[in-house]
This record gives sequence, C-alpha cells and structure tokens, in this order.
Amino acid sequence: MKLGLGTVQFGLDYGISNKKGQTSQDQVKEILQLAEIKNTTLLDTSCAYGNAESIIGNYASPNRFDIVTKTPVFKSNVIQQLDAKELIRSFNDSLSNLQINQVYGLLTHGPEDLLKPGGHYLFNAMKTLKTEGKVNKVGASVYNKKQIKDLVNTFDIDLIQLPFNLLDQRLLHDGTFDFLKQHNIEIHVRSAFLQGLLFIPLNELPEFFHPIKPTLVRLKQKLFSLNLSPAQAALAFINQTPQIDRIICGVNTAEQLQELTKAINTRIDHEEFYQFAINELKFIDPSQWP
Repeated sequence: MKLGLGTVQFGLDYGISNKKGQTSQDQVKEILQLAEIKNTTLLDTSCAYGNAESIIGNYASPNRFDIVTKTPVFKSNVIQQLDAKELIRSFNDSLSNLQINQVYGLLTHGPEDLLKPGGHYLFNAMKTLKTEGKVNKVGASVYNKKQIKDLVNTFDIDLIQLPFNLLDQRLLHDGTFDFLKQHNIEIHVRSAFLQGLLFIPLNELPEFFHPIKPTLVRLKQKLFSLNLSPAQAALAFINQTPQIDRIICGVNTAEQLQELTKAINTRIDHEEFYQFAINELKFIDPSQWP
C-alpha cells in the first residue's frame, strides 16, 4: 500500500487542526497494530520528533515496518567533518531508540545542510552508512523545484520527501515529478492534508487564510457534489498521481488510520481537481504561516 504513517504526533503536539495533542502511548500501540494488519508498513520519523523514535521502538513489531528517519539539523554555515561524525552518532542513537539494525531511508531534515559548503561531508557519511548496510536509501526532505534540481545534480540521491496536496500542486505541474522519475528517485509525499487545513470547517478558518477562502468554498462544494470526504479526495488525488511511491500521513487514533486505509482506495477524475491549485506560496507553505 502507498499509505505510510508519519509519526511526529507520537512525540510532539503537532498540526493546525490537531485538537487531541500528542498521541497517547496506548493509542500508538493500537495504531501500529492496525497498521500491520492494513499493510501500512512504512513509518516516517525523526530524532527531532520528541521521543517518537523510542516510542516506535517500544511498540512496533520487529522487522514488520520500513522506517525512514532523519538527520539532525546542522546550524553552522559551513559543514565540517565534525558534523559528519555527529550525523553518524545521532543516527546510531536513532537505531538504538528504534531497537533495529537498519532503516529503509535516511533523509536530511531539509536540503540546506547538503547544499552548504562542505555538505559533501554529510552525504559521504550517509553513503558510508548505506555501504555498511545500515541504510537502504539516502536522500532529503525538500520544499521546492530548485532545491530538488540542486540536490539531484550534485548528489546520488535515492529518495526525496516533498509536499504535495490538493492545494499545493506545484511539483506536479512544473515537471519536477517527471524529472525525479527520470533519475529513478523514489518520491514520498508529506503534507497530504496541508497540516489539517483541508479538514477545518470554513466557519473556523483562521483569518490568515481568508484570501483563499473562495477556493476552499469551491472545493467543499465539489466534494459535496461528489459525496466525498476531504480525506477521500486528498488521498485519491495523490494516490492517482502515478509518480508517487508513498503518501505519509499522521494520525492520532487507530480510528483515523482505519478511515485513511479506506479513503485511499477512492477513485476520482484526477484532472477535475487541478482547478484547486493555489500558487501563493504563503498559503501552502506552513513554514510561512503565523
């Protein structure tokens, strides 16, 4: 199944529409048990997600999940060999917390660290971990086309994680997805629900988003006419984009995961939803939200 589990909620209170806070450990256990049953076997996590890695290590069945984790963020302007050593130390801590010997993927938290002067030190460390059999695929979490082009033209990337949803369709229409597939790079999508913005009732929409309210109204009307939930439309749109390999979604309860495993099988007319793309970056890039 293309559906994978984001785990930031396991370790942190996260998401604009999340009113439940951090997922309880009892709920995490139920979620992971259901994920096994539903063949939702990819977990996306990070050393920066609070204690998410340790919680996964405590409750995930050994060798039943493919796990993608991330490197620390390196704040220096120039990467040095010392930073590469810190990457390896942090990664080994992640393996210990996860209680496993290998991960499916290791990503930098963003493209910036690899693209700084000396970034090759970090990538060489990641490649060493791959050579040692501790990592299957290496890559980065990215935000836009330029970052992707710069990374792919500089490094031997296996895996890219990027934002894509009903409102943020930039990388589909500008040819980036095709570019990645031409380079045999696996694509994982995050922000499928734009941090829950697609679920917020229009009468509860924060004032910041009022300029895009007309688009959201038209989208709600479209969903009503097709008898689709926001989750069904959002997942179907991504699932029917052929270049996408995995869709990373966070949940707080097993019931939410049950809903997503059903919703992902919905069929839609893909091109009918192109009209809802929003091109103003400040509304589709959560890092620019107040």
